[in-house]
Amino acid sequence: MARIPVMRFWLNLNPKMTIRLLPRLLPNTYQRTIPRVPFVCRRYASTSKTSASTQEGSDPQMKWVLTSLAVVTTGVLGANAYWYMTAPKRVMPLEYERFNNFTLKEVIPVNHDTSLFRFRAAHQSHDGTQVPVELRKTKGAFQVTTNEYVPAPNHILIKDDTCQVGRCYTPIAYGRDYFDLLIKKYPNGSVSSMIHDLKPGEDFIIARGPILSFPYTENMADRIIMIAGGTGITPMYQLIKQILKDPKDKTNVSLVYGSKTESDILLGNELHVLSQKYPDRLQVNHVIQNATSTTSSRGFGSIHQGIIDERVLSSIGIPKPADEPLILVCGPDGMVEWLAGEKKSENNQGPLRGVLAKLGYTPQQVFKF
Repeated sequence: MARIPVMRFWLNLNPKMTIRLLPRLLPNTYQRTIPRVPFVCRRYASTSKTSASTQEGSDPQMKWVLTSLAVVTTGVLGANAYWYMTAPKRVMPLEYERFNNFTLKEVIPVNHDTSLFRFRAAHQSHDGTQVPVELRKTKGAFQVTTNEYVPAPNHILIKDDTCQVGRCYTPIAYGRDYFDLLIKKYPNGSVSSMIHDLKPGEDFIIARGPILSFPYTENMADRIIMIAGGTGITPMYQLIKQILKDPKDKTNVSLVYGSKTESDILLGNELHVLSQKYPDRLQVNHVIQNATSTTSSRGFGSIHQGIIDERVLSSIGIPKPADEPLILVCGPDGMVEWLAGEKKSENNQGPLRGVLAKLGYTPQQVFKF
């Protein structure tokens, strides 16, 4: 690749300068393919001041030299182009400060509007790597590259260059050479629609990260209540896995997961496996808005009908404000606003309102993703 700019610069020079530079730029190639070129070049360079047009028109040897140069130049440029097109592309890592391209490896449909997307990436230290607590407390101060472990929950930022819009997505898994995203397609979602239109092995996304979503530390609360809706389950799932695999973390987690229908439940099997393995530390409660008489939990956990409101939360038995639980909320904007008030921006949680405010919880006890 480095030869192509040299060739462009070389071709822009005048013929006399080109003749002088060629033996130095590619001596071995020209000595092997055109034995007389160095001799003719030296002869031409030492000639007294004669116009280029007269020299080209009157010297048959010079015509032969220039023709040979054109042939060899075309060959070198063609070889460089072939190398560039056929050379294996470098797989880039996720980086906090720089956007890189990540090719789609595989798509696995999950339900009627959500799929799992696996992207190729150069990753990453194993999940057991720990980060100093002082770096994990301040969201803005925690900036690391992919080669350093970012604690859960974390997300990546994907941008759509066609409309200059970016969206945050939480990977549900990081592998040695990939990361997985669970993405729902929204009718008016430019980024989600763009991702759902990608073809495996051909198309790519432009992303950066991982970026710390919430500065969680082990045992920061005795009980955590996670309230999620739709694909808002992804940061909860990521954090649940981190809490349960840490033998030093004794936190008890209660998940309240809202879905429109039974088929809209995401990661149901994965959550069920974790709740069966850690029954004393994880309780999973599904709240289905359009539940019917035939609706069952499919073994995923307990089922509650309706929407997540005071009645449902009370029936589930979430801790009272005096017990100082930590409540995490993630889901569609309307759901978050209904439960905890509007989130103003990434750096502004906004005032606590809605269902949780009515139940007496304080802003220090609630975090909105």
